[in-house]
Amino acid sequence: MTVRENAKAELTRASGMKVDYDCVKCGHRWAIDVTETEFRSSLDPSRVYACPKCAQRVGTGPVRCMRCGDGFVLEFPYWHVHCDRAGGNCPACGARYASLCIC
Repeated sequence: MTVRENAKAELTRASGMKVDYDCVKCGHRWAIDVTETEFRSSLDPSRVYACPKCAQRVGTGPVRCMRCGDGFVLEFPYWHVHCDRAGGNCPACGARYASLCIC
């Protein structure tokens, strides 16, 4: 390994690990750094990473209300480990939106 590769590997170990992330909105794939705690559970809600292609914030994605049809952004806190479990209320009509885990 070069000095640069060693430094990058040390930085990755210090911050946790890299995981492949597929944008919920556009499907673009890129690597993000996650801590060991995040890898074992949910993403930290204070994350500010965004998709380099469409600017959708990591851990969030667009959904459509099944009652009124309005679109809104929902938290997907486990998406980084390819789990689609999410839930929230439609801001337009208040209907509960739930996506159960498929993993």
